[in-house]
Formats: sequence, C-alpha cells, structure tokens
Amino acid sequence: MTMSKLFGNELSKLNLPTTLTNMSLIGDRVRKHKVVRKHDLTPTPNKSDLVIASYPYLNKKESATVSIATAMKKYNLFANMKFRSNDKVALHTAQYMVAHRYVVSDQSRILNAMASGLGYSGNYHKLEEILKLRQEEEDNLTDNELKFLDYCSVALPYCSVTHNDKMSTTAVDMLLEGASLKEVMSFLVPHAPFYMHVKRQELASYCVSALRLHYPPNSNIPEEYLLRDAKQLTDTVSQLFGICANAKSYVRSLQLTGDYRWNEELKRYKGRPLNKTQIRRRINKVVRMLTLNDLEYWDRKQMARYGFADKDGRLDTENSIQLASDEYLELLMKQSLTDINDTVLTLPDNIGKELADNIKESAQHYHDRNLIDYAMNEGGVHGVADVKRFVPNHRIQKAIREITRRSSDTGVVPKKMYRLTTDRKVFNVKSTTLGGSLMIDFSGSMGWNEQDVREVIDLLPAANIAGYTGYGYKIDDCDGMIEVIAKDGKLNTKAIDNLYEHGYNSVDLGALKWLAEQPEPRIWISDQQVVGVGSDGSPANLPLELRHEIAQYMIKNNIIPIKAKELVKGLAKQLARS
Repeated sequence: MTMSKLFGNELSKLNLPTTLTNMSLIGDRVRKHKVVRKHDLTPTPNKSDLVIASYPYLNKKESATVSIATAMKKYNLFANMKFRSNDKVALHTAQYMVAHRYVVSDQSRILNAMASGLGYSGNYHKLEEILKLRQEEEDNLTDNELKFLDYCSVALPYCSVTHNDKMSTTAVDMLLEGASLKEVMSFLVPHAPFYMHVKRQELASYCVSALRLHYPPNSNIPEEYLLRDAKQLTDTVSQLFGICANAKSYVRSLQLTGDYRWNEELKRYKGRPLNKTQIRRRINKVVRMLTLNDLEYWDRKQMARYGFADKDGRLDTENSIQLASDEYLELLMKQSLTDINDTVLTLPDNIGKELADNIKESAQHYHDRNLIDYAMNEGGVHGVADVKRFVPNHRIQKAIREITRRSSDTGVVPKKMYRLTTDRKVFNVKSTTLGGSLMIDFSGSMGWNEQDVREVIDLLPAANIAGYTGYGYKIDDCDGMIEVIAKDGKLNTKAIDNLYEHGYNSVDLGALKWLAEQPEPRIWISDQQVVGVGSDGSPANLPLELRHEIAQYMIKNNIIPIKAKELVKGLAKQLARS
C-alpha cells in the first residue's frame, strides 16, 4: 500500500513571476522611468528613459518584455558609471547589448530553477524541446509548464524584413552620396543589437539600379565596371553588417563572472561578479568594434581593399568609397576636357611655386568633384544673364596712382621727341601696373562678404572686379545678373549689396563670357559647382554636355578657378608686388 501525499507539490505554491518587466521594475524606482519607443536605440537626453525599439516584432508581447527588461538592466548597471567615449550612440548601443547579456544570464538561472521545480534536472533547453513537442501533439500542459515556455523567449526582437532591407539600401545610397565609412557605420550602429542580415542577391540588384542613376548621363560605363561597382557596394555593406554581428557574438560569449574562489559554505568554487573596471573594459571593447576602431585583421584588410584606405594602404574610416569606375570616369573626363591643341590653364609667371601648386591642386579638386562629378536631377540649361550697366559712385584713390602712362616706341602721336636719339620711346601709352580681372560667384555656397571683396580691391586697386548671382526665378526674361564692382580705378559701392539679394548660380557661363573679355590674369572665384535653370528660372542641375561646355570655355580662355579666400588673397598679394 502506497502512502498518499498529505501535502501537494511544492511547485504549485511557487510565486512565479509572470513577466520580466515586473521583476525588473520592483520598488519605487519605477516612478523615475518612462518607456520610450523609437525606431532605433539612439538615446534620449533623459538618462532614466527606458529606450526600446518599436519595430514590427514577430511577437510583440515577448519582444517588448525583453526590451524593457534590458533597458532597465542597462540603467541599473551603467547609470552611475562614467565612460570616455565621445560616440554617445555607440556607447548606448554597447551598454544595451551587454545589459541584454545579463538579462539572458538572469533568465537562464530562473529557467533552470523552474525546470528543477518541474522535476527536470537537466539543461532547461532540453525540457523546452520536450514541452514544445507535447504542444505540437496537442498534449495539455500545466500552468507552470506554460509559464516555463513563456520564459524561454529571451532573445531580443528581430527587426522586420522590410526594415532590414531598408537599412541595407540606405547604406548603399549613403556610400554613393559620398558618405564616409564611419558615417555609414554610425547609421547602422543603433540597429546592431537586433538581427541584421543582408540578402546579397537582392542588394546587388539594387546596387546596379542605383549605380545607373549615379553615373553621369551619356557616360556609357562598360558593363564590367558596373558589375564590379555593384559587387564592391554589396561587399562593403555586407562587411559592415558582419562587423555588427561580430560585436553581438563577442557580447554573447562574455563571461559575467570574474575569478573563481573557494566558497567554504557551499563547498565549491564560485565566480565573483565583475567589478566596474572589468565591466567598463568590456563595454569599451564593444564601442571600439562598433566605431571601427577594433577590427579583426581580415575586416581591416577587406575594407582597405574596398577603397577605404589612406595613401599608405591603411584603413581610413573618414574616406568615401572609391569605385572601380572612378578611374575610368576620370580618364573619360580628362579626354573630354582637352581640346584639339591640348590647351591647359596657365598661371602668371611671377607667382611663387608653393602658391601655384596650391591653386592647381584646389582647382583640380573642385573641378573633379563639382564640375565633373556633381550630377543629380539634371535637366537644366544655361541661364540668361542681365549685365548691369556699370555706374561708379566712388573713385579708388590708390588706383589713380597705379593707372599710369609709360614711354613706348610705338604709338600714334609722338610726345617725347627728345628721346628720339636715345631709346626712340617718343610715345605715351596708358598702362595698368596692377590689375587682372576677377569674377566672383555670389551664390550661397561661396560665402564671400563685403570685407573680403574690399580687401582684394585694396590689394589690386586697378583690377576689373565683377560678381554674378542667379535669381531663382525669371526677371525680365533673365535668370540672373552680372554686376561690375570695380573697373578702371572706379568703384560701385552698391553692387555688392545688390548681388547679395539672391544667392543662386544660374548664369555661370554668362559670367565667364564677361570675364573672357577682360585683361589677364582672369580669376574665377568659385567652387565650380555650376547650376543651370529650368523653364521657370528655378535652379536645375546641368547635364554633362553643358557642364563640359563650361569647362572647355574656362580652359580655352585661361580662366583660373579658385575657391579658397586665402588662395585668392595670396594671389592678389603676389600680383600686387610684381
């Protein structure tokens, strides 16, 4: 005869928690916190806010539970700790990932205790499999067994497939727009704790479409370059996703106990919890991984191979991607910018070598970046310029002394017959000893002010100086104006104020045509980001052939483009001393 149990199973009396959230938010401290749902994990100004992601989860209830518990654990662990990282988003994300590792560890201990209470002494994962199999067989589970299965969902939520695809395509767009590797990684970092996966075939197809829009029209990029560029973009984005996965893998493998010591009471070795220094060291490691400062050798090698390398071949996260087609396009553009006589720009002979080299390097840089590569939403045409009549209201006193007459052996009416027997220079010829011609781009991207212009006038008082600007709409069938500021020692003080009224380009070619008629050296103060107009006079980017027309006109008439104010003023100073 078997003895009947006088008391029920102790398990039924266990006061098991129903959610992780209730366990984490016990006490009055719950009043200090507010759950903030965002599309990523970027922190809020309030440190006590519990930031969780608002993706369309596969299981909203369990995902929110785990997310809130992780955010609370993050606050409890790190709220009073100080870190030196300047990247707040990467630091916040690293703390979130490590906090989730603690949540998983805490949950594992609870699940093992619950498994023991259910009479299972092995690993709780095995019990989970058994119970799920019983569910599939429609076997009735007890309430405690159902609670156990609920507690098994400890993973952070997956982001939706749509959001995952959007992240990868946005990363491609950023690379094509010239974003640095660091900037693209900063975009991905807030999503790093969640499942991120690149569908390579679909992404490669997107890259091909994006590249066709990115290439200059009528450039006829060979198919082999297109496919190489698409593979390079796909590999780069995949590598960045892989770096996020490596950071997750590192956190997942973290040991949350320090050195093991003998516990006399338990009669076994017991690990000690990590101290603040040990935790801080692990957080900093994750931050360095997420900011590309602690990469594996192969990751660094691959990124350098994708074009993110400095001149010594080392990884440079500040670089933009260098596509395989860039070299082909550069060669194509150089061929198109050289006329039959191989004409090139020449600087005045009396300019110092260092200044000349700086001017050449800067001009070529902006030429390649803006005049050649700048191409989006094309469809504009050259704007019509209204050349305003020069109405001087002030005389440049210094220029009066500089615009002089010199003796010459050629002329019309002889004035100095006493020189007939010596050097035969009996004619007076008007001569400008200080001068040249400048055309200033007064669009918003340049930032020239009245003080800058007056400084140049003071250095080159006899120079012809004009400016141009686009209206952004039609005025008397014109799209912009050219106004002379200084000419022949005279000054229109109202011209600069007039040029500031608008702020577009619109009439770049018309401005260069005016400059081509002036004495050399001819200086075009511009970043070479030429823009045309639409049918209503609004700004519109010029197609490739019209940008080439401006480039060829500039070279043909030896118009020297300079953007930097210090280079313009340096050139003016050297011309003034010559």
